[in-house]
Amino acid sequence: MGGAISFRDLVNKSVFLNRDILFSQKPPGGFIHRDEQKNELILELSKIITIRKPCYLFMYGSPGTGKTALINEVISDLKNVADENDLKITDYYLNCSEHRTENAIMCGIINKMNRDDVISRIKQAEFISEINNKHHKEHIILILDEIDFALKESSDEFLYNLALLNEKSESNISIIFISNDLKVYDYIKPRTQNIIGKTKIIFPPYDIDELKIIIKNRINIAFKQDIFQEEVINIISEKEANRKGDARSALELVDACGKIATQKGMNVIDSSVVEEAESYLEKSSVLTKLPELGKHHKLVLLSILNNESNNIGSEVNKRYIELCSEYNIKPVSDRRVRTIVTFLDELDLIFTKVKWVKELNKKSKQITIPYSKATQEKAIELLKETI
Repeated sequence: MGGAISFRDLVNKSVFLNRDILFSQKPPGGFIHRDEQKNELILELSKIITIRKPCYLFMYGSPGTGKTALINEVISDLKNVADENDLKITDYYLNCSEHRTENAIMCGIINKMNRDDVISRIKQAEFISEINNKHHKEHIILILDEIDFALKESSDEFLYNLALLNEKSESNISIIFISNDLKVYDYIKPRTQNIIGKTKIIFPPYDIDELKIIIKNRINIAFKQDIFQEEVINIISEKEANRKGDARSALELVDACGKIATQKGMNVIDSSVVEEAESYLEKSSVLTKLPELGKHHKLVLLSILNNESNNIGSEVNKRYIELCSEYNIKPVSDRRVRTIVTFLDELDLIFTKVKWVKELNKKSKQITIPYSKATQEKAIELLKETI
């Protein structure tokens, strides 16, 4: 990213005015491309106040499409109106990538209620008792983000049990499920679907024009005037629209451009900076994720990176089994390998797409590697060192 810098350089040469606005959850000017989703949320959640009934709903969309930020804003508005109508609402947010079992979810919620006493195990009867003691006759909203992690880890039994809480609790409990996986509902059995209903609110990826507006709104506050050329905004918007329509990734790229420009003492950020910023983000993002992966996740990823020319699902599984033999590790099932591939895709360590494969005369999952050859080689090196 350039030569050495000093604190004086940053004070005198920084292109930033308010860098934090790039990562603020609440966008300046509000959620300009999410009116439809906001209206749907308000319509569904209004029953909490109007008829004092709990509700269940699913929010779907790729990362960076505004799901978590928007629900937080809507819940804040809901609580304000509830106060005016003599209804006490308390909400608890939990990310299921860190709480993947029924016990972990219940403990996570109770730990947020009682921050002084951290617990690691709890029975459902104790969980309900804690809720009744803390929120007697109140309304509770549980926001379970990245619910797909828990469903894939624990099946839908925990979800079924959560949905039955209202029959056992003296409080009303609404549950909002947020997922990056559009197919997450397929993991839920009919008996659970019958309880939680089928209300789904979809957050589509941002398109190129929407990304341009989002980036401009942030840049106008985050950077000094006339730092960003229009061409750069267009390039970043097009790149992210062609990937996953992820506003967060687009803003990370904007931030990386700003850091490079500051380090180089540039007065204008032009198109030449974008490629360097991409390489910087790619390298730091990919390589920092790898050490945290489990052993079998590393083996599956290594089997993909070692042979990018033929990454069809069945071939990946064959190479994974061969690698297990080399490392004297017992392989997991085909089904588990498919789950691992999906997880690696969610981490953006690979991209997957189901396509028609002429040689096989059927559809199959095709896997591509979304980063440079240099980063790929470093990733292979790191995986081999840490398996």
